[in-house]
Amino acid sequence: MGPKQKIKLLIVILSILFILLVGSLYLFYINLRVCENEECFNAALVKCSKVSYIKDTTTTLIQYTIKGVSENNCITNIKLLQVTKGSPELSVLEGKQMDCYTPLGVFTSPEGDITLCHGLLKEEIQNMIIKRMHAQIVENLGKINEGITKVL
Repeated sequence: MGPKQKIKLLIVILSILFILLVGSLYLFYINLRVCENEECFNAALVKCSKVSYIKDTTTTLIQYTIKGVSENNCITNIKLLQVTKGSPELSVLEGKQMDCYTPLGVFTSPEGDITLCHGLLKEEIQNMIIKRMHAQIVENLGKINEGITKVL
């Protein structure tokens, strides 16, 4: 194979890769609808339609992105965009995200069962829960000892 043929082959391969990249970007990002309200998002979740929805609660701003189907589950990415109220320690959750798996055709909040989620947001939430539980145990250690002593 001569140098001109190698260059032509390289151009063909790069062209195919470019077309595949553009096609996949179109299918995932451009084809992604935006829901303006929770009813739209809930209907899309039951069908597992690719949508994006930003939920503004009194304490947080959360972005939900339904990514699609995998093994009879709907995959939803949850990203905590901003903590607007609450404990300052919650600010470490900002920007963190997790993917949650919900059964197809059933409406349930994606983060309703956190054991079905994976990602840094889940890990940080679990760390915070463990720290709070530890603090409560240390705070109440005297009362726990009194209770055990009375039983014995």
